[in-house]
Amino acid sequence: MKQENGFATIAILAFLIGLTSIAVALTSRSIHLMSTVKKETAREQSRLDMRSATRFEAARYLNSENASLSSNYVEFSQGRVEVSASNEQHKIDVNRAEFMDIEAAFEALGDINPSQSAEQIFEARNASNGEDIFRSIDAVVVYLGLEGETALCLHEALTAFASTFDPLQIGRRGRTDSSGAILNLKSRLADTREMDLVFEEIVVFTGDKQRPIWSVYERYFRPSEMGACGDTDQ
Repeated sequence: MKQENGFATIAILAFLIGLTSIAVALTSRSIHLMSTVKKETAREQSRLDMRSATRFEAARYLNSENASLSSNYVEFSQGRVEVSASNEQHKIDVNRAEFMDIEAAFEALGDINPSQSAEQIFEARNASNGEDIFRSIDAVVVYLGLEGETALCLHEALTAFASTFDPLQIGRRGRTDSSGAILNLKSRLADTREMDLVFEEIVVFTGDKQRPIWSVYERYFRPSEMGACGDTDQ
């Protein structure tokens, strides 16, 4: 009888140890899930902050008399966001540029056959009956079947948006006379250890008081994937 009690005690202890192990595993999993949710929530908030920073900077250019193409910082709940602006007008317009200019752009990017890439673009343009066939550089990438660094860096060399004048002049010309100016804005967290991601947005100043800024393109990308052209301070 005592031996049976001993076996029963051992069985109960084993059962309790098993329950304890399950409880520890469930607690550990819950903690891991909570941590994952917290990190993802923070990342999503950071993405929203980056988007807000580009709009803030666009508004600053629209209303400033002394706007310049320099980096600025905007403070948010997740930390500082660095935002920089560049002039989309200075890029080669894929819908309007001369053959030699487009060919030179592909050559500078290390394209194996820049002439062929330029010819394909001109074939598409000639078949478009004068309309802008490429609505974004992403469309060019898909059309040419580009991959890797060349595909990512093409955004830094070409544009699909024609600008009528320099956005640095909009403050001097006034809100109602800004129609057509285009600005390329990039934002990233100041502390890239948290999330090394860049948000890029291209905006058009419409000249409309009710809706003075119109977003025509946006994307997220990792600068580490872009090699030498991934410097967002350009």
